[in-house]
Amino acid sequence: GKTIVFISTYRYGKVRGIKPYNEVAITVPVIRGFTKVKLALHVIKMPVTSEENRQRGHYFWRLDKVLAQIDHHANGNAYTTTLNHAELSLPVPMDGRAKESVKAFTLLADSGDNITTATSLAKGAFSVRLFPRDAKLTLGNGPIAALLDSILVSKSPLFTQFGTGIESVFGLPDQRLTM
Repeated sequence: GKTIVFISTYRYGKVRGIKPYNEVAITVPVIRGFTKVKLALHVIKMPVTSEENRQRGHYFWRLDKVLAQIDHHANGNAYTTTLNHAELSLPVPMDGRAKESVKAFTLLADSGDNITTATSLAKGAFSVRLFPRDAKLTLGNGPIAALLDSILVSKSPLFTQFGTGIESVFGLPDQRLTM
């Protein structure tokens, strides 16, 4: 078996009140609720390039944010994100027909005895490719690569999604559920 993992990479160029930074969100989809089932993304690791953002993530959302080197570059028809020089590399195809949409999702962060939830909204033109043959996750050496290897993550994405000029909002925690 393989584990489904969402690896989302962000380049925040304009953020109100803080300097630009890069981020990689490594999340596992989970189903919440019994009567009204909802999909949420459980954050297992979230590398960032800014100490200020790392501290905000810990303080407000209890996210497992860690400082890392994150580079983004376009090469040919792909937009590649590299983490910690070669610990993780993921090319995402930039082609495909972009469709305007608004996406909403819930993030979960587990801090031991509490689960913090927060909602995120993203609006813009996204191009989605199913089973892209030209996108393969490469893992090198390091703690995040070891974590992904340990949960048997597939190196071939089920889908990729690419967008530029996306507007997003990340809310403060909605609620804290005691375990």
